[in-house]
Amino acid sequence: MRQILIENAPPGWSDRAANEAVPLLVKNSGEARLQLWLEPFGQGYWLKPGEAMCVTLYGNWNDYPFATIHETDCLTVPARTTHA
Repeated sequence: MRQILIENAPPGWSDRAANEAVPLLVKNSGEARLQLWLEPFGQGYWLKPGEAMCVTLYGNWNDYPFATIHETDCLTVPARTTHA
């Protein structure tokens, strides 16, 4: 399984430790390739059927670290961060 690490520690967000890891497992359970698109970084990855990838956010955030947006053959994960 491939892994993506995103580091984030903007000042004044929350009291979470800057090294706290939050993993998000993304698995393509479909029959066609699935594009995984990470924002705000503009990084794209293609997952083959059955392939999985773990996106891990490190840092501080207010309410939740990730969101997901599903479109045909594409899953966008906007990380709630200001830099990588």
